[in-house]
Amino acid sequence: MLMLPTEILEEIIDIISQNDEYFSSTKKCSLVCREFLPICRKRIFASVALTYHVGRAVKRFQVRTQRMTPDKFTKLFASAPEIADYVRDFRLDGGVADSPSIVQSLTRITRLRRLTFVGFGSTSTIEWKTDAALRPVFLHLSHLSTLVSLTIYSVREFALADLPPKIPALHFEDTTFDRTPSSLPSSSIALRTLTIKDGSGSMISQLPAVQSADGKLVIEFDGILHLFLQLGHPQPRKIEGVLHLLALCKNLVRVKIKANPHRSTVLFEGLYDALSPSLPSLRHLNLEAVLAPNDDVDPYHGIIDEIAKMGNRNVIETITINMNIPSRLQQIYRDECRRFDEVLTETSWPYLKRVVLNIFSTRIVFRENENHDNQKRLTNYLLTQFRVLSLRESLDFTVKVYTDDM
Repeated sequence: MLMLPTEILEEIIDIISQNDEYFSSTKKCSLVCREFLPICRKRIFASVALTYHVGRAVKRFQVRTQRMTPDKFTKLFASAPEIADYVRDFRLDGGVADSPSIVQSLTRITRLRRLTFVGFGSTSTIEWKTDAALRPVFLHLSHLSTLVSLTIYSVREFALADLPPKIPALHFEDTTFDRTPSSLPSSSIALRTLTIKDGSGSMISQLPAVQSADGKLVIEFDGILHLFLQLGHPQPRKIEGVLHLLALCKNLVRVKIKANPHRSTVLFEGLYDALSPSLPSLRHLNLEAVLAPNDDVDPYHGIIDEIAKMGNRNVIETITINMNIPSRLQQIYRDECRRFDEVLTETSWPYLKRVVLNIFSTRIVFRENENHDNQKRLTNYLLTQFRVLSLRESLDFTVKVYTDDM
């Protein structure tokens, strides 16, 4: 058999595997000859999930992730322990690491790049203190020098002391943490990206107030460059926590805030003051309010007033705003469109390159009984409300409309 250079074989298998759902074709290639096996395994086992949810259509799983039950995982790693060298992205569900054979297999993984720990097992949500078998495995995987991203999802009373002292990207989702001194780190944790998806807003408001054993904050907030915060239905005091966290992060480059606020809440009021320390470095701003406010509340949730204050002293390159505008607020919204147009054209935005508005509405009315199904027409209509921005050649300005009629 004529053998091609390894580099060409790698390229061929890469092309095959890129659009190979569930790696069915790649697995067949691995059977061609011995030389093909490690090249194919590198793609097939790059992403692995050790979970009880193998047979379910769980949206958190990618089709390119190998989902394995504890039995399958143990047998595979026992027969071919070298597979551990190929794993780069790993999901570990709570309760699965309950046998010595699984623990031994997991400790063979040493080149991990991304780790996701999911705190619900086969029957219930995991409490961190009560799962004695889990902690050593987590400590091994999360403290690997190759790790660049760590996600903690749905864990009760997580011990921040078990986090690595330095991690490029840290993500929390629906997680609470233990505030007793023994569960807190001895020094601040350094990171570059922080994501908190918090339905109640409790973690967002509590995390900036907790200190490590050395008397400093548990997170080095001034080292964070990328911040993503997602809240459910935040009360005003939870929004204050968001603003406090933003103010602690003094060197932000990218900020994304998504919330489903109460109708009486002006979500983004105070944003300028909170972001002021980061304005010399902030390049990308993404704001989303899923739920529109009451009739007497600004449908932009205070965004325009706050952005107006940023003019003349910022380096922002992209602004993305996602808003929900019900039909009863359309006249107010049209007025705010024109004001937004003025703010971004009359004040100085020397670095601004792109503005994206995604408008979600139950109904946008042109005339009585007119057809609302033409998305292009709706978009063109909104562009007329941004007369200066839409004609500015130096700016990429995009408006997208989504309605129930589409």
